[in-house]
Amino acid sequence: MSSEALAKEWRAEMLELNDERHIENDSIRELIRPADAKLRLLAKKITDQAAKDMDGRLSKSKSSAGKENSSIVSRTRAKLSGTHVGDVDESQFEACIKGIKKWTKAKGNFVDSEKVMHASIHSFITYVAHFVKARLFSASISKPSKERCRLILLGEITDSKLENPDDNTRIDIGLVDPNYDADIEPCIKARYYQLQTTFQVKKRKADVDKAFSQLYEHTRLMYAEQYDLRFAWGFTVCASDVRVCHFGPSKAVTSKPMDVSTRQGRHDFIELLVNMSLCDNSQLGQDPTIRYLPDLACWQIDCPDDEISGNGSRTTTTPYYFTNVRCVADRLFGRHTRCFLATAIRPTKRIQKGESIEATVIIKDAFAIAKPQAREDDHDEVKHLKKIRDTFHDNNTDDILYLKIVVGGRVRFKKGGQIIEDTTSTMYKGVDDSLLDIVTGGSLFRAHRRIVLEPIGEPLCTVQTAKEFIAVICDVMLCHYEIVDRCKILHQD
Repeated sequence: MSSEALAKEWRAEMLELNDERHIENDSIRELIRPADAKLRLLAKKITDQAAKDMDGRLSKSKSSAGKENSSIVSRTRAKLSGTHVGDVDESQFEACIKGIKKWTKAKGNFVDSEKVMHASIHSFITYVAHFVKARLFSASISKPSKERCRLILLGEITDSKLENPDDNTRIDIGLVDPNYDADIEPCIKARYYQLQTTFQVKKRKADVDKAFSQLYEHTRLMYAEQYDLRFAWGFTVCASDVRVCHFGPSKAVTSKPMDVSTRQGRHDFIELLVNMSLCDNSQLGQDPTIRYLPDLACWQIDCPDDEISGNGSRTTTTPYYFTNVRCVADRLFGRHTRCFLATAIRPTKRIQKGESIEATVIIKDAFAIAKPQAREDDHDEVKHLKKIRDTFHDNNTDDILYLKIVVGGRVRFKKGGQIIEDTTSTMYKGVDDSLLDIVTGGSLFRAHRRIVLEPIGEPLCTVQTAKEFIAVICDVMLCHYEIVDRCKILHQD
């Protein structure tokens, strides 16, 4: 099948998914409100100030909003004399307003070209970034809190192809998230692994289904390229209507349209951008337990080990390091299984281009269907693998080839000062009860599980002869037979 036919088939599938799994619920915006109380209060102040100032400038009134902002900007610049904050500039605010006006006056369909529309959206986002940067510099919050914040900026202004020879898709706008003290300017290039989120832009309000279908496709590719992406955010812009979409393991939930031609719609969109700048990375979908180490040119992944007994449960964590990925999460919904070839030995020097870490284990990372309490989950793969390992070890079955679990458990990390278990319940904490039941109820409940296994096998495609293939199948059958016979477990995988 040609690439064009495959693309057509995929878009048809996306439209079908849009009908089946698309849910509209405005409480989804609560997921991105900063978990930290001080940052939450600061986000509200920045939002109210930026919205008030924008409304004043758009109406060309000499209101107290404009005067108040000019005063704050002047005080900020004076306080930070000698520091690089040259982008807090009145003329740049006015330049942004010129672009914003073209977009916000489009109460029906957008009459100019999509390129002009992209530039107008760019102006809106840049305007908000100026406010965020100025207020973060002057805010009386700790340096670590500031360093956890970011600017939300454009990675691409116009419709452009990403720098991937195997990727024939095109994005409209991609957002990146540099540090809060970065220069406010669009990035020249953007790849999927660099994007925080994407926008799909249409000039007509009636094209919202097409926008969602294309947004689904872009988000799927982000999952494939970003190893630390737990869930994803995306935006559709159809004329003056902005919608934010949250992509979880089983459902896509979108907000109601925020109409930027209205005062309330502009306020809501500004609030979203400010909250994205000040919230935890985990609220944007990133996995804090997977980190790229630029000095070593490799990834670090923290692997939990859950020990559950009658006296309670205990979790320890072991760091592993990897450069090679055996399996990526290239589907929009489901387990989002990823497999990494890793080692527990931290590299002592930078991994050079063309080199890779000598792996000793394979790490399986997935959002598996589970029960809320691990001790009550009879289908917990970690439990079964540990039982198999312990049983085979006690019975001296060294002649049987099977995957041995090293460590495994549910992923946990810190969010808003608290350690949370990464499940769909904690992922959607903050939405209203009706939505929570739809996205996490019953068989939709998933837990983020990570398992370290050894030895590392080879893909089945590496088998050279029929005889070798039969030998492999015999080993598999023997392994499954022994697991059923000794452990009373039928793995079914």
